[in-house]
Amino acid sequence: MDVPLFSVFGASNELPEEDESLEALYDRFLFRYSVDYIQHEENLEALIFENTEDFLPSTKLSVENIREIQKKAREMPVDPEVRTIIRELRRELKNSNIFVSDRRWKKIINVLRVASAVNGHTSVNRMTVVLLQHMLWDLPEQKETIRKLILDRVVSGGTDTGKLKQNVLDLRNSVYICLQQELPNTVSCNKCFEEEKKATGGMKSSRFTGMKAPKSLTFNNALDLLKHHMEFPTHTYSLGLDYGNSNGSLSFEAMAEQFRRRYGFEFKLSLDYGDKKLYEKEYENLEERLNYFRKQVQEEEKALEETLRENIWISGQDSKEILMKYHSKNTDIYEIASHLNEIRTLLEKPKIFDVEIEKAEVA
Repeated sequence: MDVPLFSVFGASNELPEEDESLEALYDRFLFRYSVDYIQHEENLEALIFENTEDFLPSTKLSVENIREIQKKAREMPVDPEVRTIIRELRRELKNSNIFVSDRRWKKIINVLRVASAVNGHTSVNRMTVVLLQHMLWDLPEQKETIRKLILDRVVSGGTDTGKLKQNVLDLRNSVYICLQQELPNTVSCNKCFEEEKKATGGMKSSRFTGMKAPKSLTFNNALDLLKHHMEFPTHTYSLGLDYGNSNGSLSFEAMAEQFRRRYGFEFKLSLDYGDKKLYEKEYENLEERLNYFRKQVQEEEKALEETLRENIWISGQDSKEILMKYHSKNTDIYEIASHLNEIRTLLEKPKIFDVEIEKAEVA
């Protein structure tokens, strides 16, 4: 009797041993899905109390239906971004010592085509790639790693807002580091010392006590000192660790004049021309990347729920996690935009710090 074979389903209470030929087996059994015990009581009751022979499937496929789907699948194009995701996944898996045979990749692409045809799509799009989580693993401990790799790429094609955020923070830090100047002498804040003294019950410390000065009271670089002065413009200072010395209390301007006279030191309040031009170019590149990411993520998110709902291959848990990843990317985009605004303000200002350092009369 001629019996055309369309598919084979197998069930097992345990997985084969690792030293058995898993690759050859899983090349033939593409889908591996763990089925847990029934969770909902009504489903359990339907199983144990009702006659299973009376079960009526919600969907039936005739042989003609299957052949029609197969025909559509053979002609189904694969979107360019899906091709890119497949290449990236293959590379990532190899780097993680997870090897998938060429034969299995070929069959996987055919599965994606069939899934897309059943969904009524005109091409294999990125959301269908979620199915790969059930076809790429060989060992149970690989499942979560593979699932994360796949979902990260499904969301906006794998746009890495985390990497962009780090690039923006690096640029912001570089701008500030450019303004870092080591002070020729340690500066102590008298007002902060008085507040610390009250908080610690009156214990006094200075360069003569041998006690280490609290870091928040002293400054060794101009950047931290300028930030402190902008936040607390009325605080007074002493040179060295002799803070709390009211006789040596200096305004910020008087202290700057002391540095000018004693050491020939001038505070750097703005970026050099060359540094500024370099940072402006990097800023423009990062802003362009942010705008691209923002447009891609936000446009997709508008139609996302409907897209997930109509895709019969995506589970409720997958949909929930994909939506959460989109929300996370939007949060990253908001934070990146905030950091870029800060950088733009720094680059547009003629002086980074709104500090007027006038010459002061110093006794």
